[in-house]
Amino acid sequence: MKILCVGAGLANASLIHFLNQSNSRQEKIFFEVIDKRNHIGGNCYTEVDKETGITVHKYGPHIFNTNSDIAWKFINTYLTMHSFTNRVKASTPKGIFSMPINLHTINQLYGKSMNVAEATAFMETITAPYRKLDAKNFEDTMLSYLGKDLYNEFIYGYTKKQWGVDPSELPAAVAKRLPFRLNYDDNYYNKKYQGIPEEGYSELFKKIFSTKNVNLSLNTNYENEMARDYDFVIYTGSIDQFFNFEFGRLSYRTVYWERNISNGIFQGNAVINYTTEDKPFTRINEPFFFEPWTHKLPNSKSVYFTEFSKFTEPEDEPYYPIRKTEDLECLNSYKKMSTLQKYSKFIFHGRLGLYRYLDMDMVVEESASLAKKMREYNH
Repeated sequence: MKILCVGAGLANASLIHFLNQSNSRQEKIFFEVIDKRNHIGGNCYTEVDKETGITVHKYGPHIFNTNSDIAWKFINTYLTMHSFTNRVKASTPKGIFSMPINLHTINQLYGKSMNVAEATAFMETITAPYRKLDAKNFEDTMLSYLGKDLYNEFIYGYTKKQWGVDPSELPAAVAKRLPFRLNYDDNYYNKKYQGIPEEGYSELFKKIFSTKNVNLSLNTNYENEMARDYDFVIYTGSIDQFFNFEFGRLSYRTVYWERNISNGIFQGNAVINYTTEDKPFTRINEPFFFEPWTHKLPNSKSVYFTEFSKFTEPEDEPYYPIRKTEDLECLNSYKKMSTLQKYSKFIFHGRLGLYRYLDMDMVVEESASLAKKMREYNH
């Protein structure tokens, strides 16, 4: 069986892993992997910053966090995972606060020293005017959780910058991604497994793509005529681009970064969010703090990245699917077209191919499921 994998990122790498894992005779499956970029790893790509000697995540911080034993076993097969707790801070006009919003954040904002029972009663009081039986959008949902003060201080401006629309235009489901706790737990992720690889993520891709039944070609764009030589094509690019935008463009947010160097530590934390609209950027990350096993700066300098968000234009790299109603209608048209017989060998996979917001562990689980389906189909 010959498979063309369009994209050298996590979706195809993990799929190759699971297909090879279940096949004791690897020579029976041949993978041709192509990618338009000049490096492997997709948005998980990591490299050592030459000036500072610090490993950086080129496309934003990737902290592997999951409850999935399948995903955790996969990542540990290739990498040395170091435990990491993401303790985000938020910069607001009233000071620097602990994120996600927790009991410390609430006491600090209101100048109180409430215990859990007192804070629970307090939150019941301040959210009462906003609790609705059917919260129809992100803003309604967050107000019903937080009340107006917390929402305005930490959520409104940041969300508007991140998504480029008023929060009242976002679906309520987006709010479920934001943790809120009435205790002092400031671990951003509430997951069983959390870590960052000591080698950087790129090592995983080097190992998978160097197996004997994989051929890798970078700086290579997909062309339609390539498909004829393969039994399957796993396409992880944008599904609307594959169909030449016949039904229109799906909408995404794009993020980009400004790189800066400081003599010594800059901000003293891995991530600090900037919550107000007067700051055009959403957050700053300082990669040194994503390496807790490193106790001093390798070259006495620190690198930090200021992150901006914008609507994806045709020349931009898409990151976050917006998934408004019109997007989902457009997606359904592409999905329907993909079921036509002439596309029977094509499988759309990954964040762009599925047009879904997928964390790293979700991508791995999707690959495990897809590999199982492909094996059953092949038998």
